[in-house]
Amino acid sequence: MTPTDAPTADALFQRGLDVLATGLPGEAAQAFRAALSISLQAAGHVPEAEAAAARARVLEWKIQLHFPSNEDALP
Repeated sequence: MTPTDAPTADALFQRGLDVLATGLPGEAAQAFRAALSISLQAAGHVPEAEAAAARARVLEWKIQLHFPSNEDALP
């Protein structure tokens, strides 16, 4: 994938909204994290992009703990 083939922040944000609406918060968080990272990096705010990505990962983990998938359930 070349940089021109990469999804835009807007496309990733919209994907996050669509996926969230289908009930997949972990996947939505990944899309939102990628969109926030692209936007901040493009604006020259690399440290802020890294901090926002870290906060998004923590939020994703909290969501996964609160809404575990059936695959993660113990027998």
